[in-house]
Amino acid sequence: MFIERGDMMRLKTRIKIFIIMCVVVIVTFNMHDIVLAEQMVTTPVMGPSEATKEQIVQFYLEQSPNEYPQFYIDQGIDLNTFVDILMEEAAIEGVRPEVAFAQIMVETDWFQFKGSMNIEQFNFGGLENLDANGKQVIASFPTIREGIKANIQHLKGYASSLPLNQECVDSQYANTDLKGEAPNVENLGNGNW
Repeated sequence: MFIERGDMMRLKTRIKIFIIMCVVVIVTFNMHDIVLAEQMVTTPVMGPSEATKEQIVQFYLEQSPNEYPQFYIDQGIDLNTFVDILMEEAAIEGVRPEVAFAQIMVETDWFQFKGSMNIEQFNFGGLENLDANGKQVIASFPTIREGIKANIQHLKGYASSLPLNQECVDSQYANTDLKGEAPNVENLGNGNW
């Protein structure tokens, strides 16, 4: 069976959305709460965290097929610190950190950075910039914190029409004309990310 390129891209997008939703449910709920998760119709991107730092860290340790990157540890950012930064930046912008973490795991393939991104870019969402010739290129950020911040700002840009609460580091944020068009994880994809 031959699959058209556009159909394949839509299928990949749907699979990414499903994976993000599954990660959020696993991080947020204990196993005895799965019945409640099945009743959930949507997964909001914005809002207070429904998962603790410990739950996010434990989720990574139990579910990731990969070790946390030594490259980040060498930068002084172990997994606990990474999650601390993520939770701080998410709280500032009102994005649910468990959603941001799940999205990062999907986009980086559990920090494997397959494809056009690499670990040294501190780009956790496949974010792009324009180069000097006006061509889209994968963005690089100077620190892990700034990369996390950009990713969270990008999520907020699609999930909410509210302005950012701190300086914008996501170069695509200002150009996102779909602000507020993806308030739920289920709305991401099909041009909304």
